Parts: sequence; C-alpha cells; structure tokens
Amino acid sequence: MKRIKDATFFEGIRDFLGTYLPKVKNASPHTVASYRTTLSQFVSYLQQSLNYSIYDMDTTLVCQTNIVGFLHWCETDRGNGTATRNNRLSAIKTFFSYLLQYKDASLSVSANAIADIHKQQEEDTGPHEYLSQNQVRILFGLPKRNTQFGLRDLMLMSLLYDSACRIDEILSLKLGNIRYSDGLCCINVTGKGRKTRNLPLGKTVEGLIREYSAVFHKEKNRDDFMFYVKRDDIRREMSQDNTSRILDKYETQAKAIDPAFPRLHAHLFRHTRSQHWYDAGMNLEQIALLLGHSQLTTSLVYTFFNVGRKREAIERATRGEEPLFLSEKPLVLDEDTIKKLYGL
Repeated sequence: MKRIKDATFFEGIRDFLGTYLPKVKNASPHTVASYRTTLSQFVSYLQQSLNYSIYDMDTTLVCQTNIVGFLHWCETDRGNGTATRNNRLSAIKTFFSYLLQYKDASLSVSANAIADIHKQQEEDTGPHEYLSQNQVRILFGLPKRNTQFGLRDLMLMSLLYDSACRIDEILSLKLGNIRYSDGLCCINVTGKGRKTRNLPLGKTVEGLIREYSAVFHKEKNRDDFMFYVKRDDIRREMSQDNTSRILDKYETQAKAIDPAFPRLHAHLFRHTRSQHWYDAGMNLEQIALLLGHSQLTTSLVYTFFNVGRKREAIERATRGEEPLFLSEKPLVLDEDTIKKLYGL
C-alpha cells in the first residue's frame, strides 16, 4: 500500500478541525464547517490544478504561490465572489498559523510572504441578484418528484426557499429539529454565533417534508441529518459540494427554458425569498428577524415576534399564497399553540 509522504499535513487538518477550533477556540459547528469547506477545496485545487496526489501533499504546499493560485481558482473555476474569496483567505491564513505554531516550525520561512496576501476590496455591486417568481416556478417544476433523487432535490430547494435559511443551517438540520404542534410545522435552526431561531413553514412544504421523510427517514431517527449521504452504511451530513452539484444540474436545465436564468447557488434562495417578502409588503424588521440577522438595534418589539406571528406576517405579506406552490389558507394560532411552541 502506498504511504503518505508526510502525514503532518493531514494530521494538521484533522487536529485543527477536530480539536483546535471547537475545543481551544470554542468555535461553533458552523464555523468549523466553514473551515472544513475551505481546506477541502484547497486540497481539491492541489489535486485538480497542480496534479498533486494525496500521497505527495505536505505542509510546504501551504505557501504564498499556492494560496494565491487557490484564490484565483475559487474565483474563476468555482465562480466565488469577493466576499467568499476573502473568507477563504482568512481561513487558510488561520490554518497556516496553526501549522506554524503547533505542527511545523520550519514554515516560518513562508510567514511573511503569506502575510503579504491581502483581501480584495469589496465593491458595492448594488442589489442582490434573485429569481423572479416565474423563474422559481420553472425551477421547482424540474425535479422528477416520482424518483428518489428528484424528491430529495425538490425537498432541498423547497426548504432553502421557504425558510430562507443559510445552506449550512439546512445541511446541519436533523429530523428532530422539525416540530409539529397543533397544525403548525416549524424548524429549529442554529445560525451564526450559535443563535437558534424557530421558523414556520408553509403547508405545502410541510406536506413535502412528510412525503420525503416517508422515503428517506422510515426509521424516524431524530438524530439523523435531514439531508444525508451514506458511507459505510452510516448516514453523514451532506456536503456543500454535493449541494452545488445538485444545483448546477438544475441551473443547466433552467437555462434551456429561460436563457436569462442566473447562476444557481444555495444563497440565491435566501436572497430570492427575502426579496419576495419585501416586494409583497413585509417590513424590514420582520424580514431581518426571519433571516436571523444580528445587527438589529431595537429590542422589545422583536422579543414578542414569536413563531406564530412570524407565520402570520408571512401570510399577510404574501396574501396567503406561496409564489411557487399552490395557494394556502392563512394560518390562525391561538395562545395555547404559541405556548407549546416555546415548550410551556
């Protein structure tokens, strides 16, 4: 069996992600996942663009030339914007500092060169791109719902749109995070800074969850990831790379119908849903709360904007209609139902 040339590189990745970030730096699972994505993509860049074998990788590959090349690859091959490019750079620099301090002191010769790599200035590109309601209908008509993968893909995209969640919030979602109470279906998600929020879902998405769960979660194990891949008969969290491959497929199909269809990525659903809410008349404070934004300056008015009122606001803003699904009746909650949502 072929041996790895220098195990320090991969041992460094393992210890950085598994011990240093979560236990020493007390990083949240979402932060760790973001670093894991960056390092996984860096390894992919070394393989695909520089033709390095896994067996030949070592710590010296974390150098200025390769980091700059990786950032360019992120922009050109992966279509990442400036913000993502800068996030990747910060993550690689943090990993390099960890390697230097804990794994390989000889990397000090590269420290100054890597420190010279600067973030790009983010330009104000104007409003976020988003899908029109007609483009949303086109997209949701593409998955073949009568097949397992088609049902999974429709479920993934529907949940991304209906909840307006970040992709890592959806991929970390477990079956136990979906809750039903007296006719209301909501998901409990953990966002940035380990902040949790309850988000109400529409009736059509609720029905889709039941249909999806009947196929993919027959065991009803609350600890299973909502979206998973099977390896060695173990259900593991689906990766963002898998999600990107799924969306790339539907982007190609959608462009064949509408050549103006934009590049499809997970965050586009969040932009789209937010814009549709705003266009329908929902106020910015309510949208910010649904999105889990933390920079709100007011306090008491948001304290009482609970799950039931979130759903009611959505119903009022959309006049009881889901732009991509069939019309739904407005949600009516009584006080007892609201108390149950808070565990009372």
